[in-house]
Amino acid sequence: MTNRTRYFMLGSTLIVALGIGTGLVAFYNGELPLLNSRTGPEELAYVPSSATGLAYANVQQIMNSEFRQRVKQLLPTGEAKDELFNETGIDIEHDIDTVVAAFVGAEPNQPPGFVIVRGRFDEGRIETLVRQHEGTVADYKGHRLILMGGGTSGEPLHGVAFLKTGMAVLGTETAVKQAIDTAESHDDITRNAELMKHVAELEGNQSSAWAVGNFAALQTNMSVPEQIKANLPPMQWIAVSARVDGGLSGRLLAEAQDDKAAADLRAVINGGIAAARLVGGKDVKLDALINSLQMGGSGKTVELGFTVSPEMVDVITGLGAAAQKPAVDAGKK
Repeated sequence: MTNRTRYFMLGSTLIVALGIGTGLVAFYNGELPLLNSRTGPEELAYVPSSATGLAYANVQQIMNSEFRQRVKQLLPTGEAKDELFNETGIDIEHDIDTVVAAFVGAEPNQPPGFVIVRGRFDEGRIETLVRQHEGTVADYKGHRLILMGGGTSGEPLHGVAFLKTGMAVLGTETAVKQAIDTAESHDDITRNAELMKHVAELEGNQSSAWAVGNFAALQTNMSVPEQIKANLPPMQWIAVSARVDGGLSGRLLAEAQDDKAAADLRAVINGGIAAARLVGGKDVKLDALINSLQMGGSGKTVELGFTVSPEMVDVITGLGAAAQKPAVDAGKK
């Protein structure tokens, strides 16, 4: 796979990374009926019921936020971002609206899911680019399936399909086809009542970005070291959300296996907060950040909230800029 083609296929990763880097990702525009309520975006129609996790980022809300403008000077511009624009005409900051990532488990040596991106795409230009780099274009159930990679290199084929105008799915060939098949069968994630319960809670917080997943399944897909697994209280679900405006606020919510596991986890977190206060000492600004942490939850649930005020963002940005200046000055010599 050539570098240019690799930049294109890694575009979804870059989009999610931008969302996370400016206030977290993951992950909805649009709505999908669920019984008599409306929970989740239209994209959920393409996520199979077997999915173990979802993530979402409202990229435009994050990009246009005061928070992002405050930290913009600290964010890398990125060669991959520029290459993506030059090759495909996609400007991540202006052409991407939302991103949804689905974690569905994976075959060996393949990514564990796919990404659905809403925005504005020049489909003809992208198809031409793929053909120029020895990619193939085929029809799959009425959708143009653009494939790259694979061959004798042993890499799986990666693909992109335009589900409808302004909506594209990216992943391995298997994952992209699974998304299309799910919409046809209607066996989608909205049938997973337990996961959708968490999605409804996260959406109710009007978050700019959020992620939720089955903790055991995510541990397996993420290859968490056994030593860390052994020291974690048994948990069933974990969710994180963030709201980006002038500052940054968020919440981490964990659902433990039982009340004792939740109590153990709360004790671990409280211990960490106490240790941070000792390290903070008399630093008023650091103390303000630590004191914004709010511990909560009862029974099997554990909740940790945080708030970074606009004033604190300015302080952090100033420290970051000061740390970067010596490196910049050294490069000029």
